[in-house]
Amino acid sequence: MKCINCNAEYSTREEKCPYCGTLNPIGIKWQADERREEKKAEEAKDFAVKTTSILTLNRVVNTLSFAMLIVVICVIIGIFAADGIDELNTKRMQKKISYEKALEIYNSGDYGKLYKYLSEYKIYYLYHDKQYEFMKEAVSLKWSEDGFLRYWMWYDAKKDDPEFMSEDSEYGYVYDLFRDSIQILREDDHYARAEYPENREYLDKIQEEVRIFLISEFNYTDEEIEKLTEANDYGEDLTNLVKDAYSRKGWRYIPKPDSEI
Repeated sequence: MKCINCNAEYSTREEKCPYCGTLNPIGIKWQADERREEKKAEEAKDFAVKTTSILTLNRVVNTLSFAMLIVVICVIIGIFAADGIDELNTKRMQKKISYEKALEIYNSGDYGKLYKYLSEYKIYYLYHDKQYEFMKEAVSLKWSEDGFLRYWMWYDAKKDDPEFMSEDSEYGYVYDLFRDSIQILREDDHYARAEYPENREYLDKIQEEVRIFLISEFNYTDEEIEKLTEANDYGEDLTNLVKDAYSRKGWRYIPKPDSEI
C-alpha cells in the first residue's frame, strides 16, 4: 500500500509508515486483531492444559481409590478367611481330644500338664463344654497357688534383710502376699474358688498353705485369719494389714512418694 503522507510503498500489515512514521489504520486494526486471536489461542491452550491436568488427576485419584477399595476388600476377605480357617482348625483339634486322657492327667494332680493338654486341643480358652469346666477350674487354682508360693519364695529370700524390706514396703512382696491371702481365703477371686466339688480338697490345701504362712511369719491367730477374710484386697485395708505385718517383724515401713506410685 502507499503512505498517504509520503506516497512510499510498504506492507499493509505495518502499523505505520516505516519512512515517515504516519499511522496506518488498516495495519493497526490488523495487528490488534492478530494479537487478540493469539491471546484467544493462548487462553484456549492454557484451558486445555488445565482441563487435561484435572482430568488426569481425577483419573489418578479414581484409580487409586479403586485400588485401595480392592485392597480393603481383599484384607476383609482375608480376615474372614483366616477366621474361618482358624475356627475349622479349632473344631478339628477339639474333636481329637481324649476326655479320658484329660481326666487321667487331672486325677494325677499335674495341673500344669493338664493346662498344656487342654490348650493344645483348643479347649482351655475356646471351648465351654461343661465336662471340662472342673478341670479348667483346677488349672486356675494351680495358677493362684503358684502365684502365692512364688511371692512367698521371693519374700523368704529377702526377709532377713531389714533394709531391703523397708525399701520394699509399699506394693512389695508383703503387699502381694496379703492381697493373694485375702483372695484365696475369701474365695471370691476368679482364680481362687472351687465351684466344683472335685476341687474342694485342692482349694483347702491352698488355704492351709496361706494359714501356715500367716502363722509362721506373722504369728497370726485363727481369729485374725478369720477377720482377714472381711478385709478388702486393695486400698486402705490392705495397706493397714501390710503396716501391721511390718510392725510385727520390727521393720520400718516407708511409703513411696506419690510420684513413684
